Amino acid sequence: MRINQFLILLFFFILLSCGKREEYDVNTSRVIELYSEEDFKTKIQIIDTVCINDSLKAVNDFKNGKSSLIVNHFIKSNFYHFSDTVFRKDLAYELAKFKIKPDFDVSYPTCIPLLGNNMFKTDCYQSSLENEILKHYKYDLIDSIKKVIESKYVLRNNNDIFSFQGRDQPRFDDFEGDDPAYDFLCKLSIDFTLQMKYPEGYNIKKKKPDDYSYSTARFILMKDGSIKDLSIETTFQNPINKKFTSYFEKQITDFIKSQKKWVHPTYAGIIVNNEMEFRVSYK
Repeated sequence: MRINQFLILLFFFILLSCGKREEYDVNTSRVIELYSEEDFKTKIQIIDTVCINDSLKAVNDFKNGKSSLIVNHFIKSNFYHFSDTVFRKDLAYELAKFKIKPDFDVSYPTCIPLLGNNMFKTDCYQSSLENEILKHYKYDLIDSIKKVIESKYVLRNNNDIFSFQGRDQPRFDDFEGDDPAYDFLCKLSIDFTLQMKYPEGYNIKKKKPDDYSYSTARFILMKDGSIKDLSIETTFQNPINKKFTSYFEKQITDFIKSQKKWVHPTYAGIIVNNEMEFRVSYK
């Protein structure tokens, strides 16, 4: 009987002990007083163990052939009518050749506060894995695969009409890269303006100094250099000049059709049928 009472008391004591919270004692704990952000930087040492462990895991995963590469929303085709679903399917197929599994889940920032200048990193696994891939293959694997996928897509849909905005362009960080098709259209606009003759009676008076009149020509530039579906819209700031609409639009039509050689936009390095837009301004 006494033993049972003792066990009951012991069990009750254990329950009380588990529920008891350890109190913070300011007298025995180490307190560091911070008065500025500079104090935080100089007096506190942050060890980002999560990042360290994630980086090591990425290295080991790659060595063991268990790579899972996070593919975020920035990795997509420039071709607007190339659906993300098809692109991701093709990307997964190409990555599988390198024993890499894509992870298309959107990753959100960690709940750990950044505390100053990014003391806790949120993409250590991803960046470390990308570094391992780059070291192993000696080139930007993702960018290379993306070009392969887009090239196959263009060849599959070579008779489609592509958007001018989706053309091959310099990378956003390549400020000196060439954009031949865009430069050609700019030169074409200047050439037209230099040879254009204003009709007699054209009134250049404007309500505001910054106002200007303009015409926008839209058409399909075919692979063989022929022009289809040409349409022109003209806006005059001075309503008096609207009577000259047909005069200006005929000049533009004749000018465009007289071009013997076009600089075609390319898509994955391939010439296709594409939408073009040509704009000229007037006094």
